[in-house]
Amino acid sequence: MALFKRKKYEQPEIDVSKKSGSLAFYIAIPVTIIISLSTLVTLVSLFSLGIWRPKPWLMFLYGFVFSCGIFTGSGLVTLKTLIHELKHAAVVILTGNKLTELRVYRDIGHVSYEMYRETTRFIPFIILAPYCFPLFSLPALIAALILEAYAPNGFACLLGAALACDLVTAYQDLHPHQSDLQRIFGGVKPTYAFIFGVNLMWFLLCMIWLVGGTTAYVYAGYHLLRMSEWIVYSISDLYKRFQDSSSG
Repeated sequence: MALFKRKKYEQPEIDVSKKSGSLAFYIAIPVTIIISLSTLVTLVSLFSLGIWRPKPWLMFLYGFVFSCGIFTGSGLVTLKTLIHELKHAAVVILTGNKLTELRVYRDIGHVSYEMYRETTRFIPFIILAPYCFPLFSLPALIAALILEAYAPNGFACLLGAALACDLVTAYQDLHPHQSDLQRIFGGVKPTYAFIFGVNLMWFLLCMIWLVGGTTAYVYAGYHLLRMSEWIVYSISDLYKRFQDSSSG
């Protein structure tokens, strides 16, 4: 009979004293804010031009509210834990590393993976994946971009439900005893700045499709290019003034 007894699950201990960080991670923080600002400018411009689609907005809200109602409940503990670990696993694979184990047991779980030397800069992204990786809304948006001509209202509802799932489960995981949030070099400031920046950027990028469809991303790209040019010009101007003041 002992052969058929389930072995007790033991979650591996994580040493939170070992901090992770990379130049790519810290650069990503201002980059997400810049993209968010340019996307927000695009949305305001589209609304001012009277470009928006009422029916997809309504369907998006239906899907969003319905999904929020499901995932804000006290149930689905094991499913939420699975989503948390799947986000870790997805970023492990997407960054070119090797996933070796994924285990979930009720409200605890873990993933094990092997990092390659040339991909160690992605460690912070893997650690923080459950709080900002769009596991469900990314494929939903890709499907909407490719197939919007067939059922824009249906894809709007799907995107709303998927986005709510990603955002609600991420928010619910943001509590102080989460070991992931204690493993980034620099403390809570860069950790929460990154999480906020990525989620804001992704939410606004989803709104671009909802407002203007696939073609609206061309307009968004134009605004991003203009803002990038302005930032580069401002930095070069400040540097020139600094040189002039130093030489004077």
